[in-house]
Amino acid sequence: MRLHRLAVAIAFLGALPIRAELLTLGGGAKAVPGLYIVIDEDEKGLKGFAAVHGEIVRELRLTNFPSGWVMKLSPGIAESLGREGYSVTPEFSFELPPEPLKSAEGPSAPWPLDRDDQRMLPLDGFYRYTYTGKNVRAYVLDSAIYKNADFGNRLDPGADFVGDGAGPNSSCGEVVTHGTLVADILGGETYGVAKGVTVVPVRVYGCNSTFAGSYFLQALDWILSDSKRHTGSRAVVNMSFGSKGTATLLDSYFKKLDAAGIVLVDAAGNYGDNACLYGPAGSTYTVTAGSTGAEDTRASFSNYGKCVDLFAPSENAPGFGGTGTQVSYGSGTSLAAPQVAGHIAELWEQFPDANPALVKKLLLANATPGILAANSLGSGSPNLLLYTGAFQEAPTRFIPRWFPAELRFTLQLAVGVPNGGVTPSDSVHLFRGTERNGACQGQPFGTAHLTGGSTTVTIKGWKNAPASVCVETSLGAVFDHAIERGK
Repeated sequence: MRLHRLAVAIAFLGALPIRAELLTLGGGAKAVPGLYIVIDEDEKGLKGFAAVHGEIVRELRLTNFPSGWVMKLSPGIAESLGREGYSVTPEFSFELPPEPLKSAEGPSAPWPLDRDDQRMLPLDGFYRYTYTGKNVRAYVLDSAIYKNADFGNRLDPGADFVGDGAGPNSSCGEVVTHGTLVADILGGETYGVAKGVTVVPVRVYGCNSTFAGSYFLQALDWILSDSKRHTGSRAVVNMSFGSKGTATLLDSYFKKLDAAGIVLVDAAGNYGDNACLYGPAGSTYTVTAGSTGAEDTRASFSNYGKCVDLFAPSENAPGFGGTGTQVSYGSGTSLAAPQVAGHIAELWEQFPDANPALVKKLLLANATPGILAANSLGSGSPNLLLYTGAFQEAPTRFIPRWFPAELRFTLQLAVGVPNGGVTPSDSVHLFRGTERNGACQGQPFGTAHLTGGSTTVTIKGWKNAPASVCVETSLGAVFDHAIERGK
């Protein structure tokens, strides 16, 4: 296990379901007047039609999804196109969540990392970790990510979808960028959760706090193509932004990334509202992170509800937000999401063969349950706090017993996560023997399936019982126990 002493300096901080119809945005969504995203799913040859009835502002050339255009249309023509078999939706925008930003000089411990590796308070001043997210690519959809020494040689060239030619590492003159701080909390050497992950900047924000949904489609398409080019790496995507009324607008696109083995993480939002009303937080294909404070209560600004998967500590969260060693800090679910994404990278290093569904189960099973102040969480929220320690399974009940008079063997077994949730293992392999060097020795005698993390096994016909029985879970945990002699 590696031990990372926490630094104590702090300074400054600064869509579309693919179907043929005219889609409407949900309540509160911010549409761009007169502009529509038109997806030409069947390549009907829209350009000729547009020359008469509308204006193509720009093309959406997509590789992994049906292509289309951003067009200027009247509402009537947009409705007609929907009836003709095109997927049409008003152009919309995402925004960076409003976050309390502060500036200060003086000592302060980077407490979120300290909290991440502990089940209980008080903090001990250290961040302990076993895995670093090695061989995982973390795509950070955000504003510019500056080249900072805290990323070492792990900052990928990435991609830019703003269209101003500045590039993914350039911004509009800011000393600190939201994207740099988010990326550093995810994967920086000093303040990051996953200290070996490859950070991939995907610039979608320009010189303001909003960006168009059509740029987001292009970014998702590029991520899917780029992940295919890196077949030896796993991929997690961090999305620290959102917009009301867009909860399921991009589900068909997210579903395709999920099927390709990419895990999507997003911020719940900083509106003190139901996260299900916002996108991408309301999507069933994303992992959504809410925010907590130093006393293990939900931050007052954090969105809540059943669409939040877990919470992470992210009030006054420090990190490098610029090009140098001056430390930035901020508060928001934007800074909870990268901690979750970082731990997903760690889990994927620990379990490289896991699919996205299993990684999500591992994440939630490893989280600490019941530790947050229940009266602070908001209706429907889970009482789960991020825990970044290595995932472990252990027997919470393990009673192997042999009844010689009946030639019968019984095993009562329950497997869980120490101080955490229920194990994701679905089966255990049984051996007549003991553990040695992390593996079961002796003759295998069967497989037992776990229901809710537990099982009971009865076997008849044993004439001689070994001294102990060894169990290996489907996720690789190994433990043994001496056999008790029944009457």
